[in-house]
Amino acid sequence: MGQRRTQARRHDERAPSRWRPYFKWAAVLLLVVAPTAMALIQSTRWVVDPATFPVHSVRVEGDFQYLVRTELQQAVNEHVGSGLLWVDVEAVRRGVESLAWVQRASVRRIWSEGLVVHVTEQRPYAKWVPGGLVNSEGTVFAAATGTGPVGLPEFNGPPGLSAVVTQRYREFASLVAESGSSVQSIELDERNAWRVQLSSGVTLDLGREDVSRRLARFARYYTSVLSKEQRAVTRVDLRYANGFAVEFSAPPLSSVEQPANRQSGLLKGDLANAKKV
Repeated sequence: MGQRRTQARRHDERAPSRWRPYFKWAAVLLLVVAPTAMALIQSTRWVVDPATFPVHSVRVEGDFQYLVRTELQQAVNEHVGSGLLWVDVEAVRRGVESLAWVQRASVRRIWSEGLVVHVTEQRPYAKWVPGGLVNSEGTVFAAATGTGPVGLPEFNGPPGLSAVVTQRYREFASLVAESGSSVQSIELDERNAWRVQLSSGVTLDLGREDVSRRLARFARYYTSVLSKEQRAVTRVDLRYANGFAVEFSAPPLSSVEQPANRQSGLLKGDLANAKKV
């Protein structure tokens, strides 16, 4: 019995000695890992600190006519407070493109220096009558009243169809040029019918079908027939299968003539069998 107790004591005394190597390795790892972890934490803080990699400069590239540089700078500054390494360039780009006169922007980092922001300014192509301006791609953008160049043509149409109106304008302007005039305004109504106002004051009702062919017909006859009329042409209805109707203003008054009402007439020879469509 006493022998068994002695063996048990010896076994308990040897037990801690088996774990001693593990304790030594744990102590070594602790001595190595702890400083490394602290150094990593300190280096992370150093990298994240905006003072470590500050944004020294923001260079804006592009040709501007309507953009206000102070507004552009403010849009960039809202996203550069976290230092160059952590600047969200996509957020900067979105902030710049939120400005009315910015069509598109790109942002890139220049290490140890700052940011380069390249901006493409909107180029106004026409006035959008419901509100705003239209660029050359047919996209409507908001602009303060009175901004932009004067003398722009006017586009009018349902929401979302500004690109369609822009495409038609280019086509119509090319056709009308043959008559020596230009397109002052173009309208697409809710019935998908087209109406064009020329710089000469003539209004053209083109309807919904074959509008290019109808406009080409007008240009051809205007040069050969209508331009020789004594009375001024005010409106031409081209919604006929094989002709068009012409509305004239009142003829010039002599000293003995009484005021006359506006006259409406049909172009002879074209409407003998014309059918409105």
